[in-house]
Amino acid sequence: MIPWTATKCTQLLTGVYSDYNMTMFPNSFDDTSSFDARTRFDNLPMSVTNCNANAELFFCAQLFRDCPDRGWTRRPCRQLCQAVRYDCEAAYNAVFPDDPWAWDCNDFHDGASDELCLHPEGGKVKNGFKQSNKLI
Repeated sequence: MIPWTATKCTQLLTGVYSDYNMTMFPNSFDDTSSFDARTRFDNLPMSVTNCNANAELFFCAQLFRDCPDRGWTRRPCRQLCQAVRYDCEAAYNAVFPDDPWAWDCNDFHDGASDELCLHPEGGKVKNGFKQSNKLI
């Protein structure tokens, strides 16, 4: 659980993965508007979004964090970060050599409570980090 002070909460754009309807800015890419974040998301190359079945969920959650109405914002669970990093870090760094992978998966919550972090759709991690039918 990482505390976050939102500078601006706004309605989430349609067509963006989420189980919430408000997002905040700046995001982890320092975007300051939904338009900027959506443009960044739409311009992620397939080599980055298709390297892992949960890559889009991970990047979407980094671009469109939920507003911290509970005092904190949910981020991807640690194992989701680890799975995407394992499969996607090289592709990400090849596409963005001036802005390499900067997420330390140890900073993400371990997923002991569903409320504390985002699990992939269906609750399954699509590589060797899967421990059960539920990402923990």
